[in-house]
Amino acid sequence: MTPSKRQPPPFAYAIQGEDLWRWRQQAMQDAITYDIPVSEVDRFLQALTPLTRLDLRLNSFKTSASIQLIISMDDLNARWYQRVVDRVPLQYVVGHTHWRDFQISVSPAVLIPRPETELLIDLAIAATESSSLMRQGHWVDLGTGSGAIAIGLATAFPYATIHGVDCSEAALAIAQKNIHDNSALHDGHSDDQSEASQTGNIPLFERIHLHQGSWFSPWHTSHAKSGVAAAFASVRPGGANRQFSGIVSNPPYIPSNMVLDLQPEVTHHEPHLALDGGSDGLDCLRYLISQASTYLVPNGIFLLEMMAGQAETVAQLINHHGDYHSTAIYSDLAGIDRFVLTRCK
Repeated sequence: MTPSKRQPPPFAYAIQGEDLWRWRQQAMQDAITYDIPVSEVDRFLQALTPLTRLDLRLNSFKTSASIQLIISMDDLNARWYQRVVDRVPLQYVVGHTHWRDFQISVSPAVLIPRPETELLIDLAIAATESSSLMRQGHWVDLGTGSGAIAIGLATAFPYATIHGVDCSEAALAIAQKNIHDNSALHDGHSDDQSEASQTGNIPLFERIHLHQGSWFSPWHTSHAKSGVAAAFASVRPGGANRQFSGIVSNPPYIPSNMVLDLQPEVTHHEPHLALDGGSDGLDCLRYLISQASTYLVPNGIFLLEMMAGQAETVAQLINHHGDYHSTAIYSDLAGIDRFVLTRCK
């Protein structure tokens, strides 16, 4: 099915500007009382009204006879209560978040994509600058969740076919929605416009394929009857499974005993399946390192995200494995070593 262009939200309700101004003043006090960033009040209102950040900053809406709302005031109050009292993340309350230049739908079925994860796409772009072949072929986002990384890769590499894998059916439903919602807005856009002009503007939803399974399981022999494994019969330059130009993953990496001590927004609302990385946080990372070289083409890119303090250990695990070369650690914008990039021999 071809997705239609995203329609503006239906503003089915309205409130007088002065009444909304009073609501905002009380919500800001609530935020202070419950130790929530006051800036979230305006982000909340921007998501549910046509008001801009400047409108809210200048209070220019106060004298308006009518301000449109996507939801009723009762629903607005109920959702704000969820945020301040129940500590539901704002992104879940409004149903979406912005990531790179995409609007990504989210629910408690998926981890909320973080700004630092955006750098995975930039690192993949930089790592392929000297090899256009690596920007083609097949890439995979393991543990795709909301599909944000897969969408970012597909937009950056318009020649590539992107695969997103997740064991959660509910997560894949969210990812599918995001692929379709963003397809019309981003088809033909690329960080390399010369590449994009030659792709025939193949839509994102035709270049991103979602698979339910655990890590590499969709490409195990047992899946051959489903057609997933057979689909790569003509793109296996290095052996039976070596088909991917790049493998990217932001896997669970938080030690089990830390998951329950995180902020309540995370501990009580985000899926533990996407957070818990085992006793030392490295279970999933170890497994991916042990398996990725089996699926990468020679010199293929393997790119991982992890938490602060894990990068040196992950780099050592990669180097001790013996199937990789040119391993490098990269920091996020806060200077935290968060990413490891290596290549397959």
